[in-house]
Amino acid sequence: MKVERVTTLPKVSWLAGSIRQTRLLRPRLADDFVHRQRLIDRLEGGLTNPLTLIATPPGFGKTTLLCDWAAQSSILVAWLCIDERGDNLQSFVAHFVSAIQTVAEEVGQQTLSLLNLPDLPSPAEIAALLDDELIELMEDVALVLDDYHLTNNPSVHEFIGALLDHPPPGFHLMLATRADPPLPLARLRLHGQLTELRAKHLRFSSEETILFFEQCAKLQLDAYTIALIEERVDGWAAGLRITALSLQDKTEPADTLSALEGRRLRGLMDYLVDEVLANHPEEVRRFLLRSSIVERICAPLAVALLKDGTHNEAAVAMLNRIMQANLFLAPCENDPRWYRYDALFRDALRSRLSIDAGDSGLVQLHARAATWLAGDGVVQEAIHHARASGDDELAARIVEQRAHDALNHNELPALESWLRLLPPEQLERRPALLMTQSWVAFERGRWALQGQLLPKAEANLEAAARTMDAATVSALRGELQVVLGLCLMDEGDGAGTAEAGRRALTLLPDTQRYYVSMAHWVLAIGEYMDGRAADAVHRLNQMLSNYQGPMDVGLARLLDALMRLHAYSGNLQEAREVAKDLLRLATEHCYTLTVLSWANYQLGAIAYEMNDLETARKHLTAVLSRPELANGPALRDATYCLALVQRTSGFERDARLTLDRLHEYLRRTGNIEEMMIVRALLSHFAKVPTEEAESLPGASVRGQRRNSLMVLRGNPDVLHVRALLAQASVESFSEAETILDQLLTHARARHFTAREIDTLALQVALLQTRGRFQDAADTLERALDLGAPGGFIRTFLDTGPLIEAVLRRLRPSSRHEAYIDALLGAFAAEASVHRARNALARLSVQPLEVAEALTNREAEILERLAERLSYKEIAQRLVISPFTVKAHASHIYGKLGASGRRDAITKARSLGLIAQA
Repeated sequence: MKVERVTTLPKVSWLAGSIRQTRLLRPRLADDFVHRQRLIDRLEGGLTNPLTLIATPPGFGKTTLLCDWAAQSSILVAWLCIDERGDNLQSFVAHFVSAIQTVAEEVGQQTLSLLNLPDLPSPAEIAALLDDELIELMEDVALVLDDYHLTNNPSVHEFIGALLDHPPPGFHLMLATRADPPLPLARLRLHGQLTELRAKHLRFSSEETILFFEQCAKLQLDAYTIALIEERVDGWAAGLRITALSLQDKTEPADTLSALEGRRLRGLMDYLVDEVLANHPEEVRRFLLRSSIVERICAPLAVALLKDGTHNEAAVAMLNRIMQANLFLAPCENDPRWYRYDALFRDALRSRLSIDAGDSGLVQLHARAATWLAGDGVVQEAIHHARASGDDELAARIVEQRAHDALNHNELPALESWLRLLPPEQLERRPALLMTQSWVAFERGRWALQGQLLPKAEANLEAAARTMDAATVSALRGELQVVLGLCLMDEGDGAGTAEAGRRALTLLPDTQRYYVSMAHWVLAIGEYMDGRAADAVHRLNQMLSNYQGPMDVGLARLLDALMRLHAYSGNLQEAREVAKDLLRLATEHCYTLTVLSWANYQLGAIAYEMNDLETARKHLTAVLSRPELANGPALRDATYCLALVQRTSGFERDARLTLDRLHEYLRRTGNIEEMMIVRALLSHFAKVPTEEAESLPGASVRGQRRNSLMVLRGNPDVLHVRALLAQASVESFSEAETILDQLLTHARARHFTAREIDTLALQVALLQTRGRFQDAADTLERALDLGAPGGFIRTFLDTGPLIEAVLRRLRPSSRHEAYIDALLGAFAAEASVHRARNALARLSVQPLEVAEALTNREAEILERLAERLSYKEIAQRLVISPFTVKAHASHIYGKLGASGRRDAITKARSLGLIAQA
């Protein structure tokens, strides 16, 4: 396979396109600021508390003070500017964690993974997980939330409040706000956990006022004028700055100051902005007013907003001119291309802009901002401006234009957030948006929803085709064919699936890599189901051998299709090698895509089938630890397979908890059909008694998955048969026989060897139970014929001891003597482990393997982890480095098979390694 190696390819994150990096940049200090050491000392001393609140009316210098403190703070400082339009909980948490990661990149991955769920966990649940992750901070970190008053979402306040309920050591929140937030401030004050700075603290003293005018404003004012300023402005920072601008070139400062009589805050700002604008030429005023329409400005965006022939160099010069004039503009920290106005000054400019430009002028500016931002990839902000302009069509077109890139780069959360911003009528009547929704449903595993969207998209496309260009219509029809192929695949129509894939390839342009790769995928699966496995495998191998270019969605899908065909046909070793290739190439090229979750799932499922439980646990845990990269069905199947590994390893309770978490995930995402499957899984793990059999999914739900090749383990019909065998009645045996005959017919018709082996094994158990010993032996011989080449083991072990008895009777006459010996050896080993566990249970002794595996130092650190100490605090107590603590913690998690601190503590307590809480 010829694959161009591009080692410099940047890592693609699911957050790309949804995280606005400029919100994470600390504003740069203006030249005319006064260093206020008394306030810096107050902030630094307040770091012993989890929350610092700076709450004042606008213009008191909150942001300037925090920037000055951050530049010299003794700890790491992260920054997040709250969006003036407000965040939903998903966006807020994503930006919150991303801000922390600018100074502590190892923290927050598990929390970000929760944001992949369409229906988020509660704010308290998200905060609890982030609390646990923040404990792992190597150094103290402060996060500044600037303009927190712009947050009006109760879920965001609940998240912050829950985070402060159990504040992790070493993490500090700094809130700059115009009003007290709805947080548990009284409780924090009572417990001495709150540092507060109010307007009375931030007012300029007489000494600071004199210093400002002399050193920053370069104005020599007499004592009378200073006293008049203090009387009028009362230490208000914004008032001082704009007063200084108003007094430039004035021969009689007192005349200007007398006009301020009785004005306060907003009225004073409006008056002084008029004064400032009057002191500058028309081109500066025009630039200030028009650029205030956006949250942040850069030269190319300014050119687009002005649209008066101004070129980029002139816009850069104007930005520098405005900054040098101290007009409340500063470049963003670490990104000098972008500039940000002081929020109060920007608000005043916008108020004046609405008067000067009128409604029609504002509409034009919003539309220009939307168009430019969309072209620059700032999609979410572009959608907001498009809708502010009243042009919902433009907002919809922006999503349509960016949807392909988002799918190519696995930016599903961003794509979902864009779709949520659009009005329902746009989503319903635009075929491209319906198709986008359909693909999101596919990646989330909501196939029923995808099937519902298909006829809507078809009807809308036919209605709109006359008004669209031929290339767009052809591409959309190609997308429709791919979705049709997926629906036909789920119905078991191999020939129809393949034909849909072929038609799609004739309609789709090569530039749409995501859809073209899915068309090849559908074609290959369809050919396999239609009995042309050799043709499909040959074509895929030929395409892979001729593949040119770096790792991308096209290559990933081809490898995924080949991997699946080998797995479906029972060629486990070949499937394993292709899955390894897929993961290796993705790692080398820093490429992420949902198909990687299938690769890890396949490696885990194959390892489990071959009875390599540790390897299985590693790969399956990899899927669950990064659900933001997981296809919905892969996440579900990996969860079930991990539960099988846990149960086989003797951790029955962990297996139940793993499935419970999956059930809760499906409940939140509204995936009712899959919830019913998981209920069957839970019932199977609980060893369903006869009287509870009716709680299992109905026959209609079970039958929907008989033809599907998507579910490799946990098939509802198979689980129902196991429950029927456990009931051991004439009626249950008869029903089980009927279902098994249907399953076998479907598996053979679709050439699904892996499912055929599983079905034959259950038939052996049923025949043995009913006393049909020769039929059981003959059926087992057929199962061995299919299972021997792939090395199937767990399929037989999980069916139970009835298979073992038939294996012993069959061995002397079987053509698979060596294979039977290997299976009998696995049965014997598993029986030995069960006997040992039962003996320990009878003696009320916990298994010793983990306890003995932990070193004295690891046991000591485990105790400290249970005390919720940070790595830094543990290191100080044990006189070692935080990095050594982190290394030991990683070893502890591995030995306990834990996903993190909380899981490790739970398991350690259940094993008696540490005391119960």
